[in-house]
Amino acid sequence: MGPLEFIGELCTFDSAYIRGWRWLFSARYREEVRIIRYEHPPLVFVAGVLLTMILMLAEVVAVAFVIRWLLGL
Repeated sequence: MGPLEFIGELCTFDSAYIRGWRWLFSARYREEVRIIRYEHPPLVFVAGVLLTMILMLAEVVAVAFVIRWLLGL
């Protein structure tokens, strides 16, 4: 798999993997979430928020481990 194919595969991941970052950096996405929030039961919405936070933390930890591995620390 070449680098462009890898990037393409990353872009086709489920939006659960990127929605936390979209929330941080996209005002339009935050507005969409505020509108959609009332269409789901509160427990489902809270579970989605927790999943998003866990995925963001896992991504940051994974990047830190990769950087540490690359630097040989």
